[in-house]
Amino acid sequence: MKGISNCVYPVSRTNAIRMAGAWEGQLVYDLIIFGLTVFLFHKQSVKIPGSIISHMARDGTFYFVALAAINLANILMFYLGNAWLASSLSWFTSSVSVTLVCRLVLHLHQVTELDTLTDPIRPNASSIIFASQAVDYSDVHLHTASG
Repeated sequence: MKGISNCVYPVSRTNAIRMAGAWEGQLVYDLIIFGLTVFLFHKQSVKIPGSIISHMARDGTFYFVALAAINLANILMFYLGNAWLASSLSWFTSSVSVTLVCRLVLHLHQVTELDTLTDPIRPNASSIIFASQAVDYSDVHLHTASG
């Protein structure tokens, strides 16, 4: 069709239902991950106020609710919108999802840096802690079959 942008195109009813199914799969996956996160948070025996886990629970809940609401609006648009409006919220949903996840990660980095810098118990703490200590192998002698 002449004069119509390539970004906007009509979506048939069959294709709209297929596309909605893909977005529904993403919403179900997000629900599962959020449910497991909440389960593990409540299973944790010690809850430290101001810890990164408590920040993840608080901020993650806000971001999850926002993402779920936008995703649900997008899914409903596929089912209820006409051929020209069916996929109109997809770009918005994708953009907001990426933006919110980046904001969450950046905020968690900020919280982690503050916790590391102000931890009175471990003033020299690093954000990366290795489970094993360095081992000195200078006194180890290898024996070979010939000698």
